[in-house]
Amino acid sequence: VVVLLALAVVLFAWDTLFKPSDTSNNAGSAVTDQSDTNAGAQASGSIAVLPLHNMSAIPDNEYFVGGIHEEILTNLSRIENLRVVSRTSALRYIASDLSLNDIGRELDVRYIVEGSVRRIKDHVRITVQLIDAATDAHLWARNYDRELVDVFATQSEVAREIARSIQLEISPETVGSLDNMPTHSVKAYDLYVKANSIDRSHPSTEFSYRQQRDLLEAAVAEDPDFVEAWGRLNFVLDEIARTILQLGWFGDTEAERDAIFAETRQAAQRALDRAVALDPANVETLLALATDFVAEQEDGEYRIDRRKYIDRALEIDPENAFSWYTLGWWYHIAGQSLTAREPFLKALELDPLHAHIVGGALIYFRNVGDQEMTTLLSERLIQIAPELGDEETLTKDTTDSRVNGIIWQN
Repeated sequence: VVVLLALAVVLFAWDTLFKPSDTSNNAGSAVTDQSDTNAGAQASGSIAVLPLHNMSAIPDNEYFVGGIHEEILTNLSRIENLRVVSRTSALRYIASDLSLNDIGRELDVRYIVEGSVRRIKDHVRITVQLIDAATDAHLWARNYDRELVDVFATQSEVAREIARSIQLEISPETVGSLDNMPTHSVKAYDLYVKANSIDRSHPSTEFSYRQQRDLLEAAVAEDPDFVEAWGRLNFVLDEIARTILQLGWFGDTEAERDAIFAETRQAAQRALDRAVALDPANVETLLALATDFVAEQEDGEYRIDRRKYIDRALEIDPENAFSWYTLGWWYHIAGQSLTAREPFLKALELDPLHAHIVGGALIYFRNVGDQEMTTLLSERLIQIAPELGDEETLTKDTTDSRVNGIIWQN
């Protein structure tokens, strides 16, 4: 026993002290594995959601804002191969003076989400933007407008939409088929949504119309069978044509404007023909037919005939705010200004923070002399788009073309 024990000790000492070690190889392997893991995480994306700014004076809004922040993080964490920084880590930067580039470097993330929440009585607007932390480039921005009936349901709904939009931007290959998506092309759908977002959140200007046209033309190039995008493109092109004639937009000289007008009319007709060919019963197609500027120019009686398209659109989707908004203008143009009031109010009820609808309704209520609604909508429009000016300007200036691009209703 003593001999065997002595031999065991000798063998152990030899193995420990004198046998060549593979430690360096193992360590190298471990480092390589860790490096591969980090590289994979970086390649697949990483993101931090900074606390949203509460733009409301309502104290309870802090809970609502915090809830949205948490829900966004939860929904983003479900995206495959996306590393999401914890809420605790993000909260350190709630009042930081650091640049987004510095924050991104400290948190070791590729993308940063920042935004704000503003409540107007029972309505809420959430503004969110996605930034490439390395270049400080704004990749995407969007507004989400909701009526605040159920706080928790609204938090979850908006957070899901924000997470899906971010996923479309940074990792479209993981999206697959979206629920109820009107196109099989994720890229075309995202372009269409971006165009609509501009109309919802910005005053009508040459720049905003050019942006919408570019996005919608890119959408139909991606998917030539995307009927909603064709219908919306017709609407935008019609708006451009109207502002050329009535406001002298798009061009420095009369000859230049005439050339742009002719090209725009042709493009608008092509878009409408394509939408009708694809689906004449689609709501966007029906609204395009109801507001078709080419037909309106060629036949003054067309305005009477367009009512059937509006009614059909409302029959298909009675909750479509833009259909009610279009009906309001139909009544007003037909000389039934008092009857137009209810459709305008219905449109505002369904989509209270839509810049286009609020601006157009402001024109109507100002024209019929409703000072209370004019003041209310002026205040709301300034909250939506502060670049328009102040309430006094919007209330008194009855010819201010900045308010809305729907000039034809006047």
